[in-house]
Amino acid sequence: MAEEIKQERPREKGEVRIRSNVCTDPDAWHLVPGDVARNYGLQGQLNKEQHNELMYYEPCAVCRRTIFFITEDGCDYPICRQQGIMSHAEAARRKSRYSDSSETA
Repeated sequence: MAEEIKQERPREKGEVRIRSNVCTDPDAWHLVPGDVARNYGLQGQLNKEQHNELMYYEPCAVCRRTIFFITEDGCDYPICRQQGIMSHAEAARRKSRYSDSSETA
């Protein structure tokens, strides 16, 4: 039986990605995910990737939702809109276009 070749589709902003949490070097703290590094008091020593991982789980100070939900569903708070975040209506249109294009593929 022949194996199917899977092609990766382009990644979208806000899409969940996986990276390994396994390392044999006990001093490789730069490889620890940001949300885990916070539990060890390393917040002031995070690299950019760790900081982004940490912020992925932090709630917005205005709407109290995480960046995942804001990216998926948009945000209608004026302060968020001023930061370039799409509105709820824009996010719904994007979802509709994405689902329409995936159905025809």
